[in-house]
Amino acid sequence: MSFKSFAFKTAMDALYFSGSHKVLRPLSGGLGSILMFHHVREAPDRDFAPNAHLTVSPKFLDETLKSLRSGNIDIVSMDEAQLRIQNGKNGQDNKPFVAITFDDGYRDNAEIAAPILRKYNAPYTIYIATGLIDGTANLWWDGLEAIIRNHDKLLVRSQAGIGEIDCSTPKAKRKTYALLLDYLTNDLSEQLQREWISEYASHYKVDLQSMLKSEMMTWDEIKTLAKDPLCSFGAHTVHHYALARL
Repeated sequence: MSFKSFAFKTAMDALYFSGSHKVLRPLSGGLGSILMFHHVREAPDRDFAPNAHLTVSPKFLDETLKSLRSGNIDIVSMDEAQLRIQNGKNGQDNKPFVAITFDDGYRDNAEIAAPILRKYNAPYTIYIATGLIDGTANLWWDGLEAIIRNHDKLLVRSQAGIGEIDCSTPKAKRKTYALLLDYLTNDLSEQLQREWISEYASHYKVDLQSMLKSEMMTWDEIKTLAKDPLCSFGAHTVHHYALARL
């Protein structure tokens, strides 16, 4: 944890344990919250897992929903959340709301998350990046992780030339991921970023298409899930580009 992150956490803890959060809630609590998830599955059991923050366990989701249901909080659809925001009001009993969303369209949303959500009669929205379903986009962040995880050193070409990067230990792999993530998200455009990942995945024998087939729902699976009255779908772009960078 960086010093900045530590200082922020310390400040938030101080507010919480002082009880100030209760005093400030009428001013800062808002009408409700939107919970954004990605994967629902057991976290990978390995020392190098830079994308683990995109995963919550089935137990975590179950306990979150149980807590919400017992905490006098409405679990609402995104359509209902929008209406409440537009009207500036909570529900009939003036209860705060929570809307639950999932990004990208992962298969575990249907196989693991949906049954838990049905258990608590909780509506939810899945935002689909259609290129990830069609196979015209790629999970570049997972591809980068796989490239680094499977090798002890990488030869990387950048604007400074070609250099060798050590990734022989979990610590070195984490450092390499952070370094290349910064390069890919700050120095390259979205299009060049995808081209870079495709080139290096091919060179280092990482099958991006197999990764998609393993991780993402198919259109048939999406159609089946769409029959669930608790489920709705939204757009999450085609190629999963970061809109702020376009």
